[in-house]
Amino acid sequence: MDCRPNPIHSRLSRPWLHLLLLLGLAMAAAPLHAANETPAGSDIAALDLRVATLGEALAVAAHGLCSGPVARTGMDLHSRAQYGRLTAQQAAAMFPAANGVAVLLVVPGSPADRAGLRSGDGLIAMDGVPVPVTAASARPDYASTRDALDRLDAALADGVARLHVRRSDGSDHQLVLHGINGCPTRFQMDPGGGFEALADGLYVRIGQTMVETAADDDVLAASIAHELAHNILHHRQRQNAAGMRRGLARMFGRSAALSRAAEAEADRLTPWLMARAGRDPGAALVWLDLLQSRIGPSAPTHPSWARRRAIINEQLPLIAARIAEERSLDPPFDTINPGPLVPDGE
Repeated sequence: MDCRPNPIHSRLSRPWLHLLLLLGLAMAAAPLHAANETPAGSDIAALDLRVATLGEALAVAAHGLCSGPVARTGMDLHSRAQYGRLTAQQAAAMFPAANGVAVLLVVPGSPADRAGLRSGDGLIAMDGVPVPVTAASARPDYASTRDALDRLDAALADGVARLHVRRSDGSDHQLVLHGINGCPTRFQMDPGGGFEALADGLYVRIGQTMVETAADDDVLAASIAHELAHNILHHRQRQNAAGMRRGLARMFGRSAALSRAAEAEADRLTPWLMARAGRDPGAALVWLDLLQSRIGPSAPTHPSWARRRAIINEQLPLIAARIAEERSLDPPFDTINPGPLVPDGE
C-alpha cells in the first residue's frame, strides 16, 4: 500500500489516455475511423470499466463493515480541466454540456445505469443546483472533477439525487438517481501502471499491467479487495497516529513494521470482502502467487509470501463454515473500530 497524500495525482497521471478513450468513444463515427477499426482508447475504457465494476460490487457488499457508509452510484465523472488544453472540437465532443462536466463511465446494473445515465452525458444540474462551469486549463487540473464528485455526494446525502443531463444529440433529460449504501472508496485503473496497487483512504488505483494480467475476475477482485481493506481499516490514519514515517523511511525499522501490520490486516480482511461480493475467496491465494511470480521476494514493508498465504488460509475455513451454516459473512474481528495499529514483529 502506498498511501499518497492526495488522490488528485491518480488522475493527473492519466489525462492523455482518457482523452484518447473519450475522443474515440465520442467520435467513433467520424471519417478518420474506418468502419471496422477499434476507436482509439477503447481498450483503456474497457479496463477502466472492469476495475470500476468489480470495485463497486466489493464496496456495496462491504456495507456494514465500514464506518461512514455513503450512497454509491456506480458512475464516475470527469471535467474538461483535467485534460489541460483541448480544442473547441474536442471539448464539444467530450462535454456536451457547456459547463465541461460529464459522466466518464457507468457500471452495468448499477444505480446510475438503472437511472438511465450514460457515459458521455453532460451534467448540468444536481437537485436543481447548476454544476459550476469548468474553465479551460492550460495544465491538467483535477480540482473541478473532485468538486463535481463532492457535489454529487452531497446531493445523494438523502439517498436520492435529481440530475439534469444533456446528451451529445443536444437533448436534455431529467433523471432520478437512487444511491445504494456502500463503503466510501473510488476505484480507478492506472493506465501505464504495473503490478502496483495503491490505496490512500479515498481512492483505490490498480496498475494496468495487473488488470491485463489477471484475466480471471476473481483474481483481479482480490487485488482490489486488498486495497479496499486498507481504506475500510483506516490504515493511513492509524499509521499516522502510530508515528509511521513515509517515503524511503517507510522501508526501515518501526515504519516498516507498521506497514507490515497494515498489510497483514488487509490480507486477513480480503477473503471476507470477496466472499461477501460473491467472489471465490480462495482466489486471493492465486493473486498472491501471481504477485510473487512477477515481483519476486517480498519487501520489508510486507509480510513474507508464506505468511501472507497463511493469513488468508486461516480465514477460508471460517468463511466456508459461515456459508454452510447460511450465516452472515461478518468477519470475527472488528473492522469499524480496529484500535491502534501495533508494529509487526516479523
